[in-house]
Amino acid sequence: MNYKGDKVLGLFNSSHLPAASDRVKEPMLAEMTKKALEILSKDGKPFFLMVEGSQIDWEAHGNDPFGVWKEVIEFERAFNVAMDFLKENPDTLIIVTADHETGGLGLSTGGYFFDVEMLRQFTKNTDFIAKQANKDKNKVRELVKQYYGIELTDEDMEYFDRLVKEQAGSYYAFSNAIGRVVSKKAHIGWTTFDHTGAPIAVYAFGKGAENFNGFYDNTEIPRIIGRITGYELTFPTYELPVSGAH
Repeated sequence: MNYKGDKVLGLFNSSHLPAASDRVKEPMLAEMTKKALEILSKDGKPFFLMVEGSQIDWEAHGNDPFGVWKEVIEFERAFNVAMDFLKENPDTLIIVTADHETGGLGLSTGGYFFDVEMLRQFTKNTDFIAKQANKDKNKVRELVKQYYGIELTDEDMEYFDRLVKEQAGSYYAFSNAIGRVVSKKAHIGWTTFDHTGAPIAVYAFGKGAENFNGFYDNTEIPRIIGRITGYELTFPTYELPVSGAH
């Protein structure tokens, strides 16, 4: 944060950073965004900055409602830093989007609601629970009660066992199963542990924001950015093979 030079590479871990809810020593996304904007803007020249809240995707792969919540808040704080920059620099364009949806998150499993108050009691992500449990089902029950405030029933544990068996061989089987079980208790639904084809939103703010309207393939986003900045970007196009009628 004290760096005053023109170029910097920050490597804060030998692999990925811990989840936002577990991070202690490493910087948060908002801090890195603030520093990047400071360095890139100090000479007054145009610049492009990409900021990714990548672990939103990871937590959604695990169907982890607490993890997704905390990672989205982490991203929102970085977004607010960018919006503060926009207020001082009105010729800035901010685009917020994703490359895909993950997990097929549904904010209800029936009955027109999900249990927000139950979710507020959650204090750890499912990866933390899985590591602490170390494949001990009885420990899972104990930890879910401690960190989620939920008493898992025998029926819940049968569902947990079934989910683990369905993902036999997966390193994440235990944490994924915990995610599904606690989500079910809070009336949150998921369709998959993978990416989905659901449309994703595009939000734009500032100068040129009016260019981002309608429905289009996500490869159009860099093309629009290119046109706004005076560069015509072209990419090869591919036709998907068609087999049978659907």
